[in-house]
Amino acid sequence: NDPKRIASSYNPSEKVKTRIKEVMERLKRSVEMMNKPYVQFNDLSVLQIRDECRKLFLNWREPKSLNPEEAWKSRALRPIVRNRTISVAAHATQSLMTPETPAQNSSQEEDRDASIVMKDLMEYANEKAGYHKTLLYAVIQALVEPTSYIHTGFEQHHRTIKEINEKGTWTEEKVVDEEMSGFKDEVVPLDEIFLGDFFEYEIQKQPYIIRRRAIQWETAVAKYGSIQAFKDYVNPGLQSVFEEETQTFYDVIDNSLQNRLVEELIYYDRYQDLQLIFTNGILLTDPDQPNPRKDKKYSLIALRYELHDGGKFFHGFSLVRKTKDDADVLTTTYRMFFDAMFLKGMPPTAIYGDEIVTASVVTPGTVNTFKGTTKLEKIDVGGDLAAIGAGIDRLEKSIGESSQDMLQMGLNEAGGQTAFEISRREENAKTILGLFGKMIGFAVKEWGELRISDILQYMTVGDINELVSDEAILKYPKFFIPNKVVEGKKKSRQIVFDGTLPDTMTEDEVRKMKFDNQKQAGGINADTEIYKVNPSLFRSLKFKVVVTPDIVTPPSDALKKAFALELYQQVKTDPWANGPELYKNVLEAYEQTKYDVAKYIKQAPEMGAQDTSGQPSVLNKLFGGGPQGNLNATIGQSPISTKVGT
Repeated sequence: NDPKRIASSYNPSEKVKTRIKEVMERLKRSVEMMNKPYVQFNDLSVLQIRDECRKLFLNWREPKSLNPEEAWKSRALRPIVRNRTISVAAHATQSLMTPETPAQNSSQEEDRDASIVMKDLMEYANEKAGYHKTLLYAVIQALVEPTSYIHTGFEQHHRTIKEINEKGTWTEEKVVDEEMSGFKDEVVPLDEIFLGDFFEYEIQKQPYIIRRRAIQWETAVAKYGSIQAFKDYVNPGLQSVFEEETQTFYDVIDNSLQNRLVEELIYYDRYQDLQLIFTNGILLTDPDQPNPRKDKKYSLIALRYELHDGGKFFHGFSLVRKTKDDADVLTTTYRMFFDAMFLKGMPPTAIYGDEIVTASVVTPGTVNTFKGTTKLEKIDVGGDLAAIGAGIDRLEKSIGESSQDMLQMGLNEAGGQTAFEISRREENAKTILGLFGKMIGFAVKEWGELRISDILQYMTVGDINELVSDEAILKYPKFFIPNKVVEGKKKSRQIVFDGTLPDTMTEDEVRKMKFDNQKQAGGINADTEIYKVNPSLFRSLKFKVVVTPDIVTPPSDALKKAFALELYQQVKTDPWANGPELYKNVLEAYEQTKYDVAKYIKQAPEMGAQDTSGQPSVLNKLFGGGPQGNLNATIGQSPISTKVGT
């Protein structure tokens, strides 16, 4: 008899009803976990501690009191926690990291050309997905909230457009929605993710994960409008609720959806290999729909600032929460300081006598008359402003210690600095970045593994272009990566997947293909490199994701310049030194010259004095030596058939 609900026409099979019941029971259990107090959060729930930390980061102030006896008191805030948080985020992301991607072939040998191709494809995918911006947002969220979630994946959606012809009429055409499709990275709000186990730290080991959010009706139509169940049963603002007793679905008005939103719920299950999509309670997929990812992983990464209980609890300990207690005391003390200052400047007044005197007597320029028995006297409220000020300084220092105050780090001294001085300062910065830098590195490694899987699954697959004699011809994508620095010159790189390339090639075939492609690229001095890749062999390689300390906190440009310049100055007159190469090293360290090094070198003659004694050169001692590796060192095993334009 509830007027807000009516029987729904949605009546799926028993299998679907059973699956819906299972998912909703798990959602209910996960919601209870989200709202349960935990000792790790000082007997608050994860949502409560999240809200308190967000208020602190956003400099939230309570509304002004309507009580005159309280309204005069200061509500001032020091934005010290926000400033510290932004400072740590700036230092942690000063060089947004991209992992290395070494490749290994079936003979357990490194395939360097395939590694180059994968790194370039990752750069391409990262640019399309907004990786660097997403990482910055994720780092800030991890500093504020218990956990920062990142969702990464590849999506493809279509929309119907109207093509206007010459007569002014139009025809409808279904096309790929470029804005909604492709590689996508996004930071997911903490309250959208519902976990299966709060005491399992690794997100990929969670038994199930549920993501629930409200999306615009138009967005829902763009994503799911082609699915028949969506067309038949989904309406904005109406939830379909299953009642087990009557085995009936009811449409219930959900005021939180404001008659314009749709609740999207995605259920991921590791052990049953499921990825189910619900909108407003309607199951849009098959009840046994598997995870579409080839690697069968969740498309989620979790980033935290610090650990709880040595990694035995899922959520982390944020920077804002770490400084919260000191910040609360600082706010109280800071307000006490201003309150005391107000009282010192305008102390309250005591009136002796039976005459009624109002506050208007202290209005500047007024003339007041009093009875002879009336007496006004200031009240000494006491208070030591100096002591309060010292307390504020001590609290700020404590917050600086908790947040590893990086504002004091990285301050350049006046004048030039040696490479040693710069390197020591940067080592100090690495140490101070400490644990959080490692946490970011772990998250980037997981991110890279998911990205590589998406690249292999979606970028190396051809589309059917045409049918010839009942055989399909696949059209593979091409990818263009601009502004690559190759041997001191700025070049563009084109990666071409070609399913017609043979699995093995002779040296003569490789040479012929090189010549043909070199001609196609524009000759020997072309500004473009072309990598041709056998897609099936490329997919068969094993790619690792490596995040080294130099990737987490890479050396700065200042350090690279200082090392290159000092090395050149110290050994340029040594007869064993390779002068032109050292000079080239200096030019490559500077932004203005690194893209066209040859332009700044007079001649390219012999590379310094030759070593006739067989002793290694100074450069080789410092950096190692060895001949340039051949492109096709492992003929018939590498998926990279040829490179031209070098």
